[in-house]
Amino acid sequence: MRYLIDLTEEEFKQTIAEATAIAIREHQPEEKTTRPKYGTRNEVKKVIHVSLPTLNRMNKEGILKAHKISGRVLYLWDEVFASIEQGQSLKYRRI
Repeated sequence: MRYLIDLTEEEFKQTIAEATAIAIREHQPEEKTTRPKYGTRNEVKKVIHVSLPTLNRMNKEGILKAHKISGRVLYLWDEVFASIEQGQSLKYRRI
């Protein structure tokens, strides 16, 4: 099918520029993805590669602090990553 369009060169350039800008905006990823503030026990254990008993031991020893919110045990991701950055050994150590 063939269309005859009566556009000036400037109108044509403007139309193409607008269509390109729309296409780019639609295909760009989200500007900033934020991670959730809290993680569950299972999410945290997968990230730091420990078992649930080890996670419980870390709570008792004060390495990580668990927060009970609505009856759920949750961990602040900032605290989890801060513990990792401080170089604290998160896995079980034999004495």
